[in-house]
Amino acid sequence: GQQGQQGQQGQQGGEGQGGRMAGPGGGGRGAYGPRGVSGDDARQLRSEVRQRLEDAQALRQQLARDGQDVAQLDEVIQGLRSLGNEGIWGDGENLRRLQEQVVDNLKQYEFGLRRNVLVGERERLFLSGTDEVPEGFRELVEEYYRSLSRDRQ
Repeated sequence: GQQGQQGQQGQQGGEGQGGRMAGPGGGGRGAYGPRGVSGDDARQLRSEVRQRLEDAQALRQQLARDGQDVAQLDEVIQGLRSLGNEGIWGDGENLRRLQEQVVDNLKQYEFGLRRNVLVGERERLFLSGTDEVPEGFRELVEEYYRSLSRDRQ
């Protein structure tokens, strides 16, 4: 219950501040002023960035074990580390630029990873187990084929 209330308070706080609380990669992208973010907002966002960094590092380890190329993910991790630095939050333009770079790199990596993983799926042929038509549809299917043959004549 407390976590739900805290989450609602955090959302309300973010909405009242122009969406800045959406943080890196969220809807608040580019919503930072020229002076960046400071105080409690900066601490909250840095905390969220640290969590995303831990997630990205765990994902990197898993993908490396699975034999996937993680070079581009390393760039994302480096960007997240940069976002975790306290000094970046005081410069709105650099913060926005770095945030966009991290998000774009992550999107590109995800797209490439999805393409690599699904390449085997595209080459597989999916067939139903039988050519049999259920009894209730047989007459409709036969009529369909008769109408196709009539249209050609």
